Amino acid sequence: MKNSGKHRLLPAVIICLALTVSACVTTTANVKAADKPKNSDQQDDFAVAQKLLSEGKTDEAEKKFAELLAVSQKQDNPGGVAANLSGLAFIDMQRGKLDDGIKKLEKAMTMAEKTGNPVQISSIYNSLGAAYVEKDKRKKAVVYYRKALELDEISGNHLGKATTLNNIGKLLSLEGETKQAMRYYTESMRIFIALGDKARADVVLYNMRLLLK
Repeated sequence: MKNSGKHRLLPAVIICLALTVSACVTTTANVKAADKPKNSDQQDDFAVAQKLLSEGKTDEAEKKFAELLAVSQKQDNPGGVAANLSGLAFIDMQRGKLDDGIKKLEKAMTMAEKTGNPVQISSIYNSLGAAYVEKDKRKKAVVYYRKALELDEISGNHLGKATTLNNIGKLLSLEGETKQAMRYYTESMRIFIALGDKARADVVLYNMRLLLK
């Protein structure tokens, strides 16, 4: 990749898989429906936390995720712990507390690996990649994005693959690799269209238009 230093083609968009229906700018925790706690009451509370976050009620969402995290830890539910840590990491990253967010994501990864859930693991890899893009540590971001993409392909996670391709496209755009970025964006959009996911396809199209300016 070409090194373009601190020059950034913002606001390119990193796709958020679940906290909102469309996309989140700059950072994401990829808290997915597939990563929800198993208990039905906890699922309802988790959905409430997601909704609060999507509405910009960050403090309330943080409190809810923290409560659910405590319950998941008490019940020895690694998937729930990973999901709620990811939610809290997303909030940290929104606030610019990237190091705190990364620490939570690393703990979330430890828990997710216990479940062996490839969708959850891939989403955390993507989140770590996004965090390192924001820290301007792009080589480290590439490592996590590549891990996510490999896992998406092995597990047949098409939504995850399309998301990862978009996020790699953003990284390449920051490096000034226009042709390569467009290649990743194009494949990402093709998959989203095939999945019938117009909202995310539109986000990728937005990124492509930014790239051509």
